[in-house]
Amino acid sequence: MILTSIRYEQNKVMDYVKRLDNYDGAEIAEEAISDKYRLYEEGFVIFDKFNLHSQALDVLINKI
Repeated sequence: MILTSIRYEQNKVMDYVKRLDNYDGAEIAEEAISDKYRLYEEGFVIFDKFNLHSQALDVLINKI
């Protein structure tokens, strides 16, 4: 569901990220921050939610 929203309805991604819990956070976040979609805030929130702090910090430093 999150991947579909990343690809087709970016305005709903943050809502799904906050509401859903059972997904591969690292994979979804990498897709979100890719150069194709550039959903940096969403990627940061996903990394932070899954306690992937070094990746979250990388998004803050290099993308936002």
